[in-house]
Amino acid sequence: MTDDARPAAGSTSLATRLALAFGAVALLAVALVVGLIVFSTAAETGRLASSERQRTADTAAVAAAAAFARARGWDGADLTGAERIAQAAGGHLTTLDAQGNIVAGGGAGPGAGLASGRHASSSPVSVAGRTVGEVIFRVPGSGLSRSEQRLRDRLVTIALVGGLAAVVLALVASAVLSRRITAPLRRLTTAARALDEGNRDARANADGAPGEIGELATAFDHLAQTLDDQAQARRALLAEIAHELRTPLAILRGNCEALVDGVEQPTPERLSSLHDEVLRLEGLVADLETLADSEATSLQLDLVPVDLAEVATDALDLMQGRATAAGIEMSASVAHTTVLGDRERLVQVVENLLSNALKFTRSGGRVTVTVVPDGDFGEITVMDSGRGIPPDDLPHVFERHWRGRAAADISGRGIGLAVVDELVRAHHGTVSVTSEAGQGTCFTVRIPASPTH
Repeated sequence: MTDDARPAAGSTSLATRLALAFGAVALLAVALVVGLIVFSTAAETGRLASSERQRTADTAAVAAAAAFARARGWDGADLTGAERIAQAAGGHLTTLDAQGNIVAGGGAGPGAGLASGRHASSSPVSVAGRTVGEVIFRVPGSGLSRSEQRLRDRLVTIALVGGLAAVVLALVASAVLSRRITAPLRRLTTAARALDEGNRDARANADGAPGEIGELATAFDHLAQTLDDQAQARRALLAEIAHELRTPLAILRGNCEALVDGVEQPTPERLSSLHDEVLRLEGLVADLETLADSEATSLQLDLVPVDLAEVATDALDLMQGRATAAGIEMSASVAHTTVLGDRERLVQVVENLLSNALKFTRSGGRVTVTVVPDGDFGEITVMDSGRGIPPDDLPHVFERHWRGRAAADISGRGIGLAVVDELVRAHHGTVSVTSEAGQGTCFTVRIPASPTH
């Protein structure tokens, strides 16, 4: 783990916590399974031993009955055969007569005396349908025979060894899994700290991370790229503003110095030129202010039902003088279409689109404005017969301060269409553009219709 990704002093890393948690769960699960195996093994072997003891007792009872029949009584009965059966089974046999008196086996082997205990099995001795006694077979110690004890011990040993192996495997797997899970988080932490220190190229690069962690890493990389793009845009913005301000300020300074030094006289023409430069600066500042407001929460829209036909007509009236001076014909085809919007801002949208169209349309050309309702939207189109936009420039037309190859010989600040895009989005609408080089351009704005319409 790098220093950047190292956990704070006194804290435990997530990988360690996950490994311990997984290990604890695995240990608990294995302990439960081993316990069940041991318990069930003991129970099963106990039932097996009880069954085997009963079978041995029954077999010994048959042998004792045969000895009783041959001797015609317990006196002189040879019980060696019955006792051998018990010995072969690893236990001790006690023979009782019908009155419960010990006939044989009372003083031999462990557990001698009265036949009782949970490791004893009894069977009646019957001769000619008459019960003449009873045999009791007991196994010393655990009540299991040597073979049964070996089987039980082997099963328990297998369970314990298997459980221990499972715990070790689970601990190893949990350590590997926890580090695999937290590796993208460590890379994400390192990248975040590098980004905080000013390295805009820092990325988590954790596309292969599992589930939500991968989504988080992807979101972080997207955020880092967005911040990088915004930083580059800010640098470009400052450069563009400096460039736009330099020329009018230089003109104003030169003319003012000439007037102060008496080199030039304050003629109406000279003062008009200075006034034009002041208006140019004022327009630049106004556009920048509008763009900044439209991107910030400070932009206040007075959303009321607005007729787009009236909006288009107002914008056309504002731009008619400029169109006439440029020898461009403007026409409109508008239908009453009510949308929910800010009238002043919508007029500014159409005005900016008309200004853009007039700049790129030659004298004798045409600019047409159309307003129509379209389902849940009101639609405004501004179409010109200008020079058009090259296909590779179309994706960039709404970027601030971007000016395509077709605009190289046209004055402008590259802000108007960015303002249009921001204002339309503030109205929850969309703006799109289609164009064909040499044939003209068409901008389409769609604004949600008023609910009361």
